[in-house]
Amino acid sequence: MILTKENFEVIRAASDDETRLYINGMLAMSDGTTVASNGAMMFRVSPSSYKDDEYPEIKYGDKTMNNGDSTPITKDVFINTPVAKLTLAQLRKRKRTLPILKAAELVNVNGKPTIFATDLDTPVIYPVPDAEEALRRDQVESILKQKDAEFKFSIRLRLDVLQPLIEFVRKTQYTAPGGQYIDFDFTGPKSAVYFQAGETDTNQKIDGVIMPANRD
Repeated sequence: MILTKENFEVIRAASDDETRLYINGMLAMSDGTTVASNGAMMFRVSPSSYKDDEYPEIKYGDKTMNNGDSTPITKDVFINTPVAKLTLAQLRKRKRTLPILKAAELVNVNGKPTIFATDLDTPVIYPVPDAEEALRRDQVESILKQKDAEFKFSIRLRLDVLQPLIEFVRKTQYTAPGGQYIDFDFTGPKSAVYFQAGETDTNQKIDGVIMPANRD
Protein backbone atom coordinates (compact mmCIF):
# COMPACT_ATOMS: atom_id res chain seq x y z
CA MET A 1 0.00 0.00 0.00
CA ILE A 2 1.46 3.36 -1.04
CA LEU A 3 0.70 6.26 1.33
CA THR A 4 1.62 9.75 0.18
CA LYS A 5 2.68 12.68 2.35
CA GLU A 6 -0.89 13.91 2.02
CA ASN A 7 -2.19 10.62 3.43
CA PHE A 8 -0.05 11.14 6.52
CA GLU A 9 -1.10 14.78 6.92
CA VAL A 10 -4.43 13.58 8.38
CA ILE A 11 -2.51 12.98 11.62
CA ARG A 12 -3.07 16.69 12.29
CA ALA A 13 -6.61 15.75 13.33
CA ALA A 14 -5.60 12.94 15.70
CA SER A 15 -6.28 13.28 19.41
CA ASP A 16 -3.41 13.88 21.83
CA ASP A 17 -5.52 12.71 24.78
CA GLU A 18 -3.62 9.68 26.09
CA THR A 19 -6.77 8.28 27.70
CA ARG A 20 -8.37 7.91 24.24
CA LEU A 21 -5.92 5.53 22.61
CA TYR A 22 -8.25 4.57 19.80
CA ILE A 23 -7.95 8.07 18.26
CA ASN A 24 -4.25 8.62 19.07
CA GLY A 25 -3.28 7.88 15.48
CA MET A 26 -4.59 7.40 11.97
CA LEU A 27 -6.42 4.57 10.26
CA ALA A 28 -4.97 3.36 6.96
CA MET A 29 -7.81 1.51 5.26
CA SER A 30 -7.11 -1.44 2.99
CA ASP A 31 -7.89 0.64 -0.13
CA GLY A 32 -5.28 3.30 0.80
CA THR A 33 -7.66 5.85 2.33
CA THR A 34 -6.38 7.43 5.55
CA VAL A 35 -8.48 8.96 8.33
CA ALA A 36 -7.80 10.57 11.68
CA SER A 37 -10.08 12.17 14.26
CA ASN A 38 -9.96 13.75 17.69
CA GLY A 39 -13.68 13.36 18.29
CA ALA A 40 -14.46 16.94 17.25
CA MET A 41 -13.12 16.85 13.68
CA MET A 42 -12.13 14.25 11.14
CA PHE A 43 -9.67 14.50 8.25
CA ARG A 44 -9.70 12.03 5.37
CA VAL A 45 -7.46 11.61 2.30
CA SER A 46 -8.35 9.25 -0.52
CA PRO A 47 -5.96 6.65 -2.00
CA SER A 48 -3.22 7.66 -4.41
CA SER A 49 -2.92 6.18 -7.89
CA TYR A 50 0.47 4.62 -7.08
CA LYS A 51 0.87 0.83 -7.18
CA ASP A 52 3.06 -1.16 -4.81
CA ASP A 53 5.35 -2.38 -7.58
CA GLU A 54 6.16 1.24 -8.54
CA TYR A 55 7.93 1.92 -5.25
CA PRO A 56 11.75 1.53 -5.30
CA GLU A 57 13.09 -1.67 -3.77
CA ILE A 58 14.57 -1.29 -0.31
CA LYS A 59 17.43 -3.58 0.68
CA TYR A 60 17.87 -4.52 4.32
CA GLY A 61 20.73 -6.92 4.81
CA ASP A 62 20.31 -9.68 2.24
CA LYS A 63 16.57 -9.16 1.88
CA THR A 64 14.40 -6.98 -0.31
CA MET A 65 12.02 -5.60 2.30
CA ASN A 66 9.35 -4.52 -0.15
CA ASN A 67 8.28 -6.01 -3.47
CA GLY A 68 10.16 -9.13 -2.36
CA ASP A 69 10.41 -10.49 1.18
CA SER A 70 7.10 -8.95 2.24
CA THR A 71 3.38 -9.28 1.52
CA PRO A 72 0.78 -6.64 0.61
CA ILE A 73 -1.52 -5.11 3.20
CA THR A 74 -5.04 -6.49 2.79
CA LYS A 75 -6.73 -5.14 5.93
CA ASP A 76 -7.09 -1.85 7.77
CA VAL A 77 -4.05 -0.81 9.82
CA PHE A 78 -4.01 1.66 12.73
CA ILE A 79 -0.79 3.71 12.76
CA ASN A 80 -0.14 5.42 16.07
CA THR A 81 0.75 9.10 16.23
CA PRO A 82 4.52 8.75 16.92
CA VAL A 83 5.08 6.45 13.93
CA ALA A 84 2.85 8.58 11.66
CA LYS A 85 4.69 11.78 12.63
CA LEU A 86 8.12 10.19 12.19
CA THR A 87 7.15 9.06 8.70
CA LEU A 88 5.64 12.43 7.83
CA ALA A 89 8.81 14.20 8.97
CA GLN A 90 10.84 12.02 6.61
CA LEU A 91 8.51 12.73 3.69
CA ARG A 92 8.53 16.48 4.36
CA LYS A 93 12.19 17.22 4.90
CA ARG A 94 13.96 15.73 1.90
CA LYS A 95 14.09 17.02 -1.64
CA ARG A 96 12.83 14.16 -3.74
CA THR A 97 13.26 14.20 -7.48
CA LEU A 98 10.75 11.43 -8.15
CA PRO A 99 7.14 12.12 -7.09
CA ILE A 100 6.74 8.62 -5.62
CA LEU A 101 9.61 9.31 -3.21
CA LYS A 102 7.26 11.75 -1.47
CA ALA A 103 5.33 8.64 -0.40
CA ALA A 104 5.97 5.65 1.83
CA GLU A 105 5.04 2.01 1.44
CA LEU A 106 3.08 0.04 4.04
CA VAL A 107 3.58 -3.73 3.79
CA ASN A 108 3.55 -6.84 5.97
CA VAL A 109 6.95 -8.12 7.09
CA ASN A 110 6.73 -11.44 8.93
CA GLY A 111 3.04 -10.72 9.44
CA LYS A 112 3.64 -7.28 10.99
CA PRO A 113 2.69 -4.00 9.27
CA THR A 114 5.84 -2.01 8.49
CA ILE A 115 6.39 1.38 6.86
CA PHE A 116 9.25 1.96 4.42
CA ALA A 117 10.43 5.26 2.99
CA THR A 118 13.51 6.16 1.00
CA ASP A 119 15.23 9.00 -0.82
CA LEU A 120 17.26 6.39 -2.77
CA ASP A 121 20.21 7.01 -0.43
CA THR A 122 18.97 6.35 3.10
CA PRO A 123 15.98 4.07 3.69
CA VAL A 124 13.95 4.31 6.90
CA ILE A 125 11.93 1.44 8.36
CA TYR A 126 9.20 1.91 10.97
CA PRO A 127 7.44 -1.16 12.39
CA VAL A 128 3.83 -0.35 13.27
CA PRO A 129 3.06 -1.34 16.88
CA ASP A 130 -0.01 -3.44 17.62
CA ALA A 131 -2.95 -1.39 18.87
CA GLU A 132 -5.44 -2.89 21.31
CA GLU A 133 -7.69 0.13 20.86
CA ALA A 134 -7.96 1.65 17.40
CA LEU A 135 -10.25 3.76 15.26
CA ARG A 136 -12.33 1.34 13.19
CA ARG A 137 -13.78 1.53 9.70
CA ASP A 138 -17.35 1.20 10.98
CA GLN A 139 -16.85 4.20 13.28
CA VAL A 140 -15.56 6.28 10.37
CA GLU A 141 -18.41 5.25 8.09
CA SER A 142 -21.06 5.99 10.71
CA ILE A 143 -19.75 9.56 11.02
CA LEU A 144 -19.49 10.12 7.28
CA LYS A 145 -23.01 8.82 6.68
CA GLN A 146 -24.31 11.85 8.54
CA LYS A 147 -23.18 14.00 5.62
CA ASP A 148 -25.88 12.62 3.31
CA ALA A 149 -28.52 12.95 5.99
CA GLU A 150 -27.70 16.46 7.22
CA PHE A 151 -26.15 18.43 4.34
CA LYS A 152 -28.76 20.08 2.12
CA PHE A 153 -26.36 22.09 -0.02
CA SER A 154 -22.67 22.89 -0.18
CA ILE A 155 -20.55 25.93 -0.77
CA ARG A 156 -16.94 26.23 -1.96
CA LEU A 157 -14.54 28.73 -0.38
CA ARG A 158 -11.13 29.14 -1.99
CA LEU A 159 -8.05 28.76 0.16
CA ASP A 160 -6.75 32.16 -0.93
CA VAL A 161 -9.90 33.59 0.63
CA LEU A 162 -9.91 31.47 3.77
CA GLN A 163 -6.24 31.97 4.59
CA PRO A 164 -6.37 35.76 4.99
CA LEU A 165 -9.66 35.43 6.86
CA ILE A 166 -8.16 32.98 9.35
CA GLU A 167 -5.08 35.17 9.75
CA PHE A 168 -7.33 38.22 10.23
CA VAL A 169 -9.13 36.53 13.10
CA ARG A 170 -5.89 35.21 14.61
CA LYS A 171 -4.24 38.62 14.58
CA THR A 172 -7.06 40.37 16.42
CA GLN A 173 -7.04 40.66 20.18
CA TYR A 174 -10.14 38.53 20.41
CA THR A 175 -10.01 35.61 22.82
CA ALA A 176 -12.69 33.24 24.03
CA PRO A 177 -12.95 30.20 26.30
CA GLY A 178 -11.77 27.21 24.29
CA GLY A 179 -9.96 29.34 21.70
CA GLN A 180 -10.87 31.48 18.73
CA TYR A 181 -13.62 30.51 16.33
CA ILE A 182 -15.42 31.68 13.21
CA ASP A 183 -19.16 31.27 12.58
CA PHE A 184 -20.32 31.07 8.96
CA ASP A 185 -23.87 31.76 7.78
CA PHE A 186 -25.19 31.34 4.25
CA THR A 187 -28.56 30.67 2.66
CA GLY A 188 -27.60 28.67 -0.41
CA PRO A 189 -24.72 27.33 -2.51
CA LYS A 190 -24.35 30.62 -4.42
CA SER A 191 -25.14 33.05 -1.63
CA ALA A 192 -22.76 35.42 0.08
CA VAL A 193 -21.13 33.94 3.16
CA TYR A 194 -21.34 35.99 6.33
CA PHE A 195 -18.83 35.39 9.10
CA GLN A 196 -18.55 36.45 12.69
CA ALA A 197 -15.74 35.84 15.16
CA GLY A 198 -17.09 37.58 18.24
CA GLU A 199 -15.51 40.67 19.78
CA THR A 200 -12.04 41.87 20.66
CA ASP A 201 -10.85 42.58 24.15
CA THR A 202 -11.70 46.20 23.37
CA ASN A 203 -15.31 45.26 22.56
CA GLN A 204 -14.86 45.70 18.82
CA LYS A 205 -16.99 43.40 16.69
CA ILE A 206 -15.30 41.07 14.19
CA ASP A 207 -17.46 40.09 11.24
CA GLY A 208 -17.76 40.46 7.50
CA VAL A 209 -18.89 38.90 4.27
CA ILE A 210 -17.28 36.78 1.54
CA MET A 211 -18.84 37.16 -1.85
CA PRO A 212 -19.18 34.03 -4.02
CA ALA A 213 -16.50 33.64 -6.68
CA ASN A 214 -19.04 32.68 -9.34
CA ARG A 215 -22.68 33.72 -9.16
CA ASP A 216 -23.78 32.24 -12.52
